[in-house]
Amino acid sequence: MLHEHVIIVRIVHMNVPHAAPADRISVDDIGSAADGIVHMSIRVGFTDDQDIPRNLALAVDQTPELHIDLDQALYFLSVLTLRPPRA
Repeated sequence: MLHEHVIIVRIVHMNVPHAAPADRISVDDIGSAADGIVHMSIRVGFTDDQDIPRNLALAVDQTPELHIDLDQALYFLSVLTLRPPRA
């Protein structure tokens, strides 16, 4: 059983010092809006703070259809590291 709301967050590291505020966050449904699953991209420059809770709050303010209580949020984190195969 999934949680009521699921947000899959991707951090996009840009090769600029700061991401423009208007371009910082994008939210996309990845299926029916009724299933409560959305995909969010957070773009950050190399000097920007990657504060995920603050960026989620910004996304909720910008996207009222999210209807998420961030005080009740659970966070599951993972890091994907790609390495070339050994020859």
